[in-house]
Amino acid sequence: MFFYRSREECELGQEVEEFFSAFLGGRQFGIDWSPNIDMNDNGKEIIVQAELPGVPKENISLNVEGGNLVLSGEAPLKKDQSKARFYSCERRFGNFKRSIPLPNDVDTTKIDAAYKDGILEVKIEKKEDTSPKNIPIA
Repeated sequence: MFFYRSREECELGQEVEEFFSAFLGGRQFGIDWSPNIDMNDNGKEIIVQAELPGVPKENISLNVEGGNLVLSGEAPLKKDQSKARFYSCERRFGNFKRSIPLPNDVDTTKIDAAYKDGILEVKIEKKEDTSPKNIPIA
């Protein structure tokens, strides 16, 4: 048996889910959701991949603020869906923001970002030599 839900009911369901998830990961005021990411180190660069399905590239903002990579924007709800009755609503829409702490050994002046098939890939080069150095004391 299927039950119809309005857009408002879907939004309310998202808000309830986010409220309870706030105890685990935290939610920033005014932010509807946070994209899932993978972050790895291949030795010469840090690679961050964020899932942003259905989000137009022009709706995505990427910044470096205080040692964090900040990803924000908006996933729009299609205009023809604003009055629709839903059987299920699991896809995210609305404003999003994700602040990703960066390691100390990255060069934030050397960042490349590409967006393809709903995945944002950000590559941040590591600094040349960050290995510990022994300093002789005179």
